[in-house]
Amino acid sequence: MVNSSPSLSEKTLTALRQLEVSDKALILVAVSGGPDSLALLHVLRSFRDSQKYTLIAAHVNHQLREEAGKDEDLVRSYCTEWNIPLEVKRVDTRSVARSSKKGIEEAARIERYSFFKELVGRYNVQYVLTAHTANDQAETVILNMIRGAGVRGLAGIPPKRKFGEAMLVRPWLNVTREQICEYIEEHGLQPAHDVSNEELTYQRNRIRHRVLPVLREVYPDRSPVRSLSQLAQRMSELSRFLRILTEEKLEMLRRNKGLSLPALKNIRGFLLHDLIEAWIGETGNHYKLTDRETARIGAFFDSKSTSMELRHSLHLRKEGDTLLLESSGNGDYFQPILLAPKKNVSIPAGTITMRLLDSVKIEKDPSKATFDRACIALESLIVRPWQPKDRMVPFGLKGKTKLVSDLLNEAGIHGNKKKKWPVVVDTNDNSIIWVPGVRASNRAVVTAETKDVVILEFEPAD
Repeated sequence: MVNSSPSLSEKTLTALRQLEVSDKALILVAVSGGPDSLALLHVLRSFRDSQKYTLIAAHVNHQLREEAGKDEDLVRSYCTEWNIPLEVKRVDTRSVARSSKKGIEEAARIERYSFFKELVGRYNVQYVLTAHTANDQAETVILNMIRGAGVRGLAGIPPKRKFGEAMLVRPWLNVTREQICEYIEEHGLQPAHDVSNEELTYQRNRIRHRVLPVLREVYPDRSPVRSLSQLAQRMSELSRFLRILTEEKLEMLRRNKGLSLPALKNIRGFLLHDLIEAWIGETGNHYKLTDRETARIGAFFDSKSTSMELRHSLHLRKEGDTLLLESSGNGDYFQPILLAPKKNVSIPAGTITMRLLDSVKIEKDPSKATFDRACIALESLIVRPWQPKDRMVPFGLKGKTKLVSDLLNEAGIHGNKKKKWPVVVDTNDNSIIWVPGVRASNRAVVTAETKDVVILEFEPAD
């Protein structure tokens, strides 16, 4: 029986037409050297004659792995062979993360897209294409779902959005990684292999290598990746429809720079969620409200409180009958980051590192915490900002819990310094095991039977 399903090239061309990528366009293609981006560049190359596309490739060497130089050389080699101009930027991402007080992944993403925008301006690029796939979309939907996102979060990665003077386009959100691997093999391409994609210390990798395989096992007659990417597409369509209604409602609620509080008090649930999320989005902050935050905002409207803290250094403030959105501008917020051995995690308050020793070593130093390695799951430890209701069972308090806020006060950590302080959490049970520089918990305590230890170290920012 003849396979009548469209080829990857045909699917790509169809997607480009649906996303209104015009013929004779100047296209910037983001190329890491991995299978997805290399295959996308190869497919687009085949359209140069029929669609009259002009291609420029862009590669960012983040200098995070020993193989990074080889990846750059590989991209250069293919671009030379295919006669495609290449722009390369080398970034000391770890230094950038430290100086900007951001996680390495976030710092790398910011550097990448900043470079792409620079090239858009330099060459008058019309479209920037990335090789995000249905698998990436499925992983994103799961991540957003667990975070309690609304319709916009479940819409996942947008297939097209404004990007400076250009449009950022992702034509492969309905293409699976398996289809790309078949294309790679068929055309004899030799992409780079990023071993960090296998590390379970990264949240997305754990979804890729643990969650999705279980879903495939539970539903052997279906494709979880396709189902989740189709869900994202439906939510995207719903989001576009709701955005029209939301924008109309926002115009009715506007009061100078804020929104009408009396009118907002009559709104609850999804409409409130969408209104506030869209309103915050107007500031350029791609904020994803959780259901819990939406409920807190509703309660805040009815309370006597005059301000309410949000994430990303944002807060809501009541001024008469007007609700205002303000920013402290201190950049103290950071996304939860997984800890891993020998990995420097840069956060606003400083840097946290993890070491593994095969000998018991305990130091009475609040900047270090020692745990029994046999009693702790390394892949489940994250560092995140502390939250007002956080509690911990400190070592030596005989099982009594204490508010993290009180521990910080007792340690003399106040004001803005206190706002940006981190905690280390075991995500298996969401228990706090360490307040860096302050106190360790009674979890995984080192005993006479301990053979190997985990040492966490904290170096405060200047």
